Amino acid sequence: MFEYLKFGFIVICFLIALYYKKPYAALFTMVADYFLVIRVMNEIGVTIFIAAHLCYIARFSGNKRMLWYCTLFAIPSFVAALALGEQFGTYLVFVSAVYAQCFLLSLFCALNGFFRKRFPRPNGILIVTGMLLFVLCDICVLIFNVSTGEASRVAFNLIWVFYAPSQLLLALSARFDMLSTKRRTLA
Repeated sequence: MFEYLKFGFIVICFLIALYYKKPYAALFTMVADYFLVIRVMNEIGVTIFIAAHLCYIARFSGNKRMLWYCTLFAIPSFVAALALGEQFGTYLVFVSAVYAQCFLLSLFCALNGFFRKRFPRPNGILIVTGMLLFVLCDICVLIFNVSTGEASRVAFNLIWVFYAPSQLLLALSARFDMLSTKRRTLA
């Protein structure tokens, strides 16, 4: 039951991003969470999350070509993961490594955009805070998956404490993208 509430929250975040016309990362996040939370198909969920981070990279960098560069990087990684997965570990391990690289690049693009003042002030604060909470969430996911006992239990309980607000802040940050675009158009 609680899984459906979690997923419902992510659907609301998608609807917010859709309303503010920045739905792509939120759409991929929603689909990934469907596979991670509802269907418990981690390999598919993590793979789809990569697409969400590619969208964040394009949005935060302001460079649509960056999306193509990252996609060109990700495709050979997927092929290698599929071809070599059973020899050197599971597909999930390989796709998680690709995910981590894309995540770190999206975090870099968010921080770079913030410090270079590429975003309107409220937008930048929401983006950076959302991405930092996302980092804390993913650290908890890592701890949950590699540890046992109390550390694993605590990490599991903290995942959504960080994840839910991160997604809400990232969805709300699209509002200020829209406002800054209107100002530029009117000016």
